[in-house]
Amino acid sequence: MQLKKMKKNNDLNLPQKPKKSPLKTNMDTKTKTQTEIKTSLKKNIDVVKVKKTSIKNEKKPVIAKKTLNQWPVFNFENKQIGQIVLTNPVWKTELNEQIVHNVIISQQASWRLSTKKTKGRGEVSGGGKKPWRQKGTGRARHGSIRSPIWRGGGVTFGPTGQENYNKKVNRKIFRKALQMIFTNSLTNDKLIFWNDSDFKNPSTRELNNILKTMLLENKKVLFIMDKSKNNLFLSLRNLKKIKAITEIQLNPYDLVNADKILILEELIPTIEKKLIL
Repeated sequence: MQLKKMKKNNDLNLPQKPKKSPLKTNMDTKTKTQTEIKTSLKKNIDVVKVKKTSIKNEKKPVIAKKTLNQWPVFNFENKQIGQIVLTNPVWKTELNEQIVHNVIISQQASWRLSTKKTKGRGEVSGGGKKPWRQKGTGRARHGSIRSPIWRGGGVTFGPTGQENYNKKVNRKIFRKALQMIFTNSLTNDKLIFWNDSDFKNPSTRELNNILKTMLLENKKVLFIMDKSKNNLFLSLRNLKKIKAITEIQLNPYDLVNADKILILEELIPTIEKKLIL
């Protein structure tokens, strides 16, 4: 047997190593740069996490929180006399704007008066006789010259003067709306609790000076007070933006419309009894 001479590797069918393309070399460099960027980002993130943990571990200064239960009581000289504690749920109801809106709209609707009225065909004067005979004239048939079709005739479906614009609101929803307005005005520093003696004589000038000292000049102020403060009531009724009501006359519109509400300290238990659901 003659041994065949071994051919070179090129002649044999052995697998050859693939040549590296320039595109693959570029991709390898890109992947290397991306891995480097990722490692650097991870290092930065670890540094930030360490900083955050150090900030969390630092002790913050303790700040004294204002308690919502205790509120100051002032006199007409704008000096604090004492404090009042409000623990009733009347002063802690969440605001629902839709309920307050519906109650105020029903209140405004009850103020509407049906003062407009038009005359129908039965109320307009004239028209007793048939204008022309039924047949034979060639014109359209008519029975009265005061028909709504005619000029000067009656009005169809016009206002009658007996319209009722009232909108019903349940009693509990009305009380709920008052609770919401009171709590909202309390948290927004709109309520001022006061306690002072009545005026000796009715004096608008004296009350105007009191409003200046309390920084309530040119503001809409609502006084909620007792009937016993008669001289105070007489002295404020001549001022433009100031109104006084009793605890029986509480209504959402006046409470929302006012910039500041001054409540007599003695009336708080009666208001709480009235607004309990």
